[in-house]
Amino acid sequence: RLVLAGGLPFAGPGDLDVSLESVPLTDVWALLQYDPDDVAGTISGTARLHGTAADPLIGGKAALRDVEFRGFRAPYVDGTFSYVARRLAGDFGLWRSGQRILGITLDLPLDLALRGAPANRELPGPLSIRVRADSVDLAFVGAMIPVARETSGRLSADVGIAGTWASPQLAGALSVRDGAATFPALGVRHRGLVGHLSLSADTIRVDSLSLASGDGAAAIRGYVRLAQLTRPLLHLRIRTQDFRVVDVRDFLSFTASGEVALDGPVYGATLTGRDSVPRGVLYFTDLLEKQVVNLEDTRYADIIDTSLVRRQGLREPFQNRFLDSLRIDSLV
Repeated sequence: RLVLAGGLPFAGPGDLDVSLESVPLTDVWALLQYDPDDVAGTISGTARLHGTAADPLIGGKAALRDVEFRGFRAPYVDGTFSYVARRLAGDFGLWRSGQRILGITLDLPLDLALRGAPANRELPGPLSIRVRADSVDLAFVGAMIPVARETSGRLSADVGIAGTWASPQLAGALSVRDGAATFPALGVRHRGLVGHLSLSADTIRVDSLSLASGDGAAAIRGYVRLAQLTRPLLHLRIRTQDFRVVDVRDFLSFTASGEVALDGPVYGATLTGRDSVPRGVLYFTDLLEKQVVNLEDTRYADIIDTSLVRRQGLREPFQNRFLDSLRIDSLV
């Protein structure tokens, strides 16, 4: 059951009430023009939007039951949210067996105007984000990150972010154990992921992080500094031994051994250091002659099942922007 009453504040002040009762998430996902096969479960809740287009006021609560999303399953998720005086506040929880195993609270200065909003909606002023996780299934992370698939393992965290968008202040720590994930863009599966990260001031320090791929392994140390909350700068040192980096059929496959440094912004990072490739294959003919086409182009609608393209993960979002923008400088 879905009930809408009132009007949106576009031409003048408005007052819209929304009520949902056990609405299938497949219907919501289809309404948003996403693949409904990606999600299952139901959503119930209420929301109210009033005020004006330039200064809307929003509030509500929601609960999701028996959620399934890209391999992640949760019996119950709930949350409350409000937007008043250009600040967005929320409190969200993930529950299992009557215990809250993941909690997220936030209070952010944002401009959510329906009309006339600036290109950058982040506003000056203090912000607050707090995340607590108690052995949460890493499938939750995989559901939020489309470049990873079949994620598993456990995440524990107690992390706080204060300060401002331009100058964040971090505190806390997080750890991962028994982690694993498949990266379709690389054609490899990483397993045995174990790590501990500590947060302080504007820095996320990688105290220890190790993982395996193929017959080899990699160890990562270093730190990530937040020049801004949404602009991380990498300063990582990576040691590999017969580590399978890429295994894309009929294109490129290789393992690496050595020690490299990864520095700079996430998109546009620079790779330096010493490394060797014990084994590898590069298909030059395909590289020079193959023509890449967008399988979701409407010109091919008569001969290609676009729903199959979505299910197999062949859409543009699975292009690896990190690798596409990676620079290699003096790598021996």
